[in-house]
Amino acid sequence: WENDKLFAPPYDLNLIPSNNPTCGWENLNAQTTVMTKLPCSIEELFSKGVNTWTYHGVSWFWTSVDIPENWKGKQVLLRVENARQRLEVYVNENLAGYDLVDETFYITEISKFLKPDEPNTIAFRITNPGGVRGWADFPGTPWGNYELPASHDFSGIGGKVTLSAVPDIYISDVFIKNLQPFEEKKIDVISTIDNHEALKGNVEIELEIKEKETGKQVFKKRSLSSLNGSIEQLDTLTVSVEDARYWTLEDPNLYKFTVKIEKEATTHEKTVVSGFRVIESRVVNDKHNFYLNGKRLRLRSAIDWGYYALTGLYATDNMAFKSVKAARDIGHNGINFHRRIGEPLVFKYANEMGLYLYEEPGGFHSGGQGYTIRDSTITAQLMVEKCRRMVLRDRNHPSLLFYNLANEDQHWDAVRERAMNAMNRMDNSRFIFNSSGGNGGGPGTAIRHTRPYESEIRMDCRDLHTVKSESRFQESDLHTPNHSHKIDNSLLLYGEVRCYAGPDNAYAIVEDSTHEERVGYDLNIYKPMHDKLEGFFNDFNLAESGSKLITSPEMITKQAGRGLMYIDGRLGQTILANNSSDGYAINGWSGGPQVNPAWASAILDEGRNLKGPAEDFAYWVRDLQVAIFRKNGKYFQPGDSIKFDLHLINEGKLPGGNYLLKIRVIDGAGEFTGIEKQLPVEVEGGDTYAQLIASDFSVFANENWHPGYITIQGKLYQNEQLMTDGAEQILLQNRKAYKSQLSEHNIFVYNWKEAREAIQDAGRQIADLDSAEIILAGEPGDHKEFSSILEKVSQHGAKTIIRFDSIWSDVLVKESVLKTAPVEWGGVQTRFWNGNGWGYIDHFVGNQVIPSKTIIGTNSWEVPSDPYGFWPFKSDHELKVYGAFFARLDKILILAGEINYGNGKILLLPTYPVDENNAFNDLIFYNAVFN
Repeated sequence: WENDKLFAPPYDLNLIPSNNPTCGWENLNAQTTVMTKLPCSIEELFSKGVNTWTYHGVSWFWTSVDIPENWKGKQVLLRVENARQRLEVYVNENLAGYDLVDETFYITEISKFLKPDEPNTIAFRITNPGGVRGWADFPGTPWGNYELPASHDFSGIGGKVTLSAVPDIYISDVFIKNLQPFEEKKIDVISTIDNHEALKGNVEIELEIKEKETGKQVFKKRSLSSLNGSIEQLDTLTVSVEDARYWTLEDPNLYKFTVKIEKEATTHEKTVVSGFRVIESRVVNDKHNFYLNGKRLRLRSAIDWGYYALTGLYATDNMAFKSVKAARDIGHNGINFHRRIGEPLVFKYANEMGLYLYEEPGGFHSGGQGYTIRDSTITAQLMVEKCRRMVLRDRNHPSLLFYNLANEDQHWDAVRERAMNAMNRMDNSRFIFNSSGGNGGGPGTAIRHTRPYESEIRMDCRDLHTVKSESRFQESDLHTPNHSHKIDNSLLLYGEVRCYAGPDNAYAIVEDSTHEERVGYDLNIYKPMHDKLEGFFNDFNLAESGSKLITSPEMITKQAGRGLMYIDGRLGQTILANNSSDGYAINGWSGGPQVNPAWASAILDEGRNLKGPAEDFAYWVRDLQVAIFRKNGKYFQPGDSIKFDLHLINEGKLPGGNYLLKIRVIDGAGEFTGIEKQLPVEVEGGDTYAQLIASDFSVFANENWHPGYITIQGKLYQNEQLMTDGAEQILLQNRKAYKSQLSEHNIFVYNWKEAREAIQDAGRQIADLDSAEIILAGEPGDHKEFSSILEKVSQHGAKTIIRFDSIWSDVLVKESVLKTAPVEWGGVQTRFWNGNGWGYIDHFVGNQVIPSKTIIGTNSWEVPSDPYGFWPFKSDHELKVYGAFFARLDKILILAGEINYGNGKILLLPTYPVDENNAFNDLIFYNAVFN
């Protein structure tokens, strides 16, 4: 196959050589075969669960079908929804179809090869020359002397295969095109009539529209159309449907549109599902914005690379459903298909559940990135055809609002222009962008695009990519200039925002697999962590530990994902607080094998499981909220001035008018500090979706405030009715405020200077060992003295907190407190989109965290550095864990471990010690003492 001559559409089968099985047709069933169902990929069937396994070459799929008697004399169409890479169709050993356009539909007419009275063998010969296992879609795929557009390196049939019988005159396509103005609920019903015999004369056409859910008819009309003798012609019927309901995010109404043609004894009908909705741009007071059904629209989305756990090539029904549901759950309203053509099942659920989609074909690069698709080459022919099929396949989906040719490649040439113009002619009811972002990322320049109901290629659109990140939240992200552009004479998108990484939910991926007879192409990535999490959950009784939020093994890594949810939620909030912005897409939505074994930046994992709690994210991206941003840091002490800006995000929820903003400050114990201020606010309303309502609001930290999370609350009222709210937090270090709590305990300090200072700074004297209820141990010392400490714990119920390290581990093994000494230490979190390693801390952060209350991720805003942990954690005594660190493929470290030792307990706390003397480490230390 390597040196084959390749063919681009339109295909002439008479010029294409037939390739019989190497073993001969008669021996095909004698080879090593697997009984399977479609869709499936070669990789999931034969890789034995190793994601690095690839198969570049030929595979055969075949089956036997019986043709109904009443199909005689009709055309029989075979449709393949998705195949990769080259598809050759054989019917009863005859070449009946050929296609080189990957991952989109292909149709061929096969009636002349069929035998109506006996079983028919239909076989697919699939050839995979290679491809990409990663995020990039710009390395071309070499095949002999050819270079094909980039696509994912999988082989197989990734969608349905169907047979249908049609008469000589039939409807091959129906496009429901929404028209302006949206108030008229007016559509063009554009039917493509295939006239096999090139007949002339009149044909009756009937249009019927029914509600998809109820089957209620809302419209019906019959008319005459004239056949002009063409093999293919279009019939357009323009109608307004007053009783139709709009398709919206909140109420995604769908309709079945059935077009039926009759000519003498010949009838045929075709039904498509679509909806009534109009996407457009409007310029109001020199501001360019998106509008859906007359209401301003801002996008909350993320980019999906199109990899799917275990299957690789395609989404299962469950994964597609989970993807759409997750977007809704976190407060997003869209998903961007990124560097790969959209997934049909995701379209289905987006239509039904209400979600906006953005689609690009993948691989369309022409100089801005990687290889160049040059005009008059097979590569250009394939790419333009893929764009054509993409539009033809997906233009009836009401969820689809935007087409895009390529990511971060603004190159402009004849190929791009031809593709964009062709797409616009097929469907000018949506936006079409030449590129997302500037070449190679960054802020980008003006983006060529066409707007709905226009054909002019415009330049007044900016798409800014801010794909940079560290291993932890950066305070600068709360007020970064990249999110505060004020561009009123242009559309303004943030097409890729940051790229913080987070832990895959390995347990859920393995448990959720519906392919019991198939190992899956990348099980090796997830199975080790799955097994370790299962043991971790049971061994340390996590269901009864700390906040008791970890109710199953799959919840463990989800807690470590809280930091990711906080960071990406706050990034979204900062963009929404800028009225000029038209939306954003977080980089990214779902993961994949980008750089194994590193984690990918994504909100979901490859199995479409959320990496953290949905509510943590949703809190920050609400379409109605008081958005408060701290301005001068995160750590403070009594006497410091703390400054905030307060914005109102109001996406058409509140009308303009006079309101009252009430600001209150809550201390680290959840108590009202007495600081309260009321400010009148004039809400602009209308198309103003964000406004600054209070600038440089400042408070002075009081020495009477309880330390920890200080919360500034903003609540907006009208006529004493609460309309919306919001909050921001800082951390206060105030050791003196712990005096009353410490006075309830006798505390002995053993070889730990910094802990001694922390207790004394709080105004508490150090007790002797005999009277101690709490013992703080910093460094190992005299064996006899430590034996006395252990006795105090075991016999008298004291609690000992140890600043744990490798030296202590040897001591505890010798004292039979631990069964084995930990051999792994550390917990380095790496940065950027391929970052790896994240943790969580439970119980010792109190219960004032917004919005998660009792658990934080170690990459969130509070933490000053990487965590530090240990493994293994084994003892003959009962153990509990209050914090852990995870890194692929199966690395787990304990950040806070507890040993029930006789009548007392020993707390091993190696991470964030009080020695560092900052607000966060103090919080951990004092909560460990009190709890």
